[in-house]
Amino acid sequence: MIATTTTEISFADSVAAHSLRRRHRARLKTEAARGLEKLGHAIEYLCHQFIDDGVPNNNSRNQLDAIEVLMALHRGIHADAPQCPTVFERFKVGLEQFTA
Repeated sequence: MIATTTTEISFADSVAAHSLRRRHRARLKTEAARGLEKLGHAIEYLCHQFIDDGVPNNNSRNQLDAIEVLMALHRGIHADAPQCPTVFERFKVGLEQFTA
């Protein structure tokens, strides 16, 4: 949770809901994986910069907005990634093909 004296943002609810929806591993293309890596570094940098500033100022809202935008892009890449079937699903398809 990121908090200032005037602003508080909680990501716990969105993370919990997102983890319930995605039960499969995401199979990412190289470009998507690189994009996630770059976004992760940018988010980490902005969070560290926000924490290091310590005292909220008139630029704090802009920093929080930038972090939110980057996190939304990060979630979007994960949501759009094709899903890899589970071992059970692959076994089921193979068994159906074998018995057909």
